[in-house]
Amino acid sequence: MAMLTGKIVQSYVEVEQFSNLWGLIATRPVVSESTYEVLSFTVEFFIALLVFTLTEHYLSEYRKRKKENINNKDNNSGSCA
Repeated sequence: MAMLTGKIVQSYVEVEQFSNLWGLIATRPVVSESTYEVLSFTVEFFIALLVFTLTEHYLSEYRKRKKENINNKDNNSGSCA
């Protein structure tokens, strides 16, 4: 997940470094290294929050359907006897 967020942040901003002459020939907005770390952490936090929320939602739906299926099988097997 950290690699994904790093790529997302890299696609929007650049860090001041020798390869872009400390921002003189940068093609994207230039930020300091500490700002880049804060941006990266923030994006990673929100993506992780989204992934965990979606996982929790779909797991609860799966468990509910599985419980309903078990209850339906118990009810059907009891009426046949």
